[in-house]
Amino acid sequence: MIQVSPPDKYGFCSYGVSTDVVKSAAESASKVIAKINPQMPRALGDRFISMLKSMPHRKLQQFCCIDYDSEMSFVAHTKDGVKQNIVGLGSYHLNPATHRAEIAFMMADAWQGKGIGTYMMQALVKIAKSKKIKGFTAEVMRDNVAMIALMQKAGVEPKSTIVNGSYLFTMDF
Repeated sequence: MIQVSPPDKYGFCSYGVSTDVVKSAAESASKVIAKINPQMPRALGDRFISMLKSMPHRKLQQFCCIDYDSEMSFVAHTKDGVKQNIVGLGSYHLNPATHRAEIAFMMADAWQGKGIGTYMMQALVKIAKSKKIKGFTAEVMRDNVAMIALMQKAGVEPKSTIVNGSYLFTMDF
């Protein structure tokens, strides 16, 4: 079961601000039960879910064929005996039109401020540079202080503009 924002006028619900693990779980599950939480903030970017009656072949290929040249993800997990818990995720997805990658991070509250996001960010920058990606972009809600701080720790000077009430960060390599 996941929690989502109330649907907009087009029927799309937002996963909220911490999406990567929830989105991955929802996209790989055979069934998803979504509880509408009126307190869930709507977030921008690739953070929406809606009901599909069928899955187009092209979309199915995205789940089966991983392209490590255009996307990369890191997962941080803890281990308690045989049980593993995902506590964080950092990823990028390349936009072939701009040859820049959009980045996204999720970190469980208890694991924020421990340097895991910074480590993931710096590792993603290193890999992206090796793949000749031009840079990163990120659309960040203005009140997401942790993500704004993380942008400053990438080892690359970020530029930002305000678009539709959110920060649009750009990092050039």
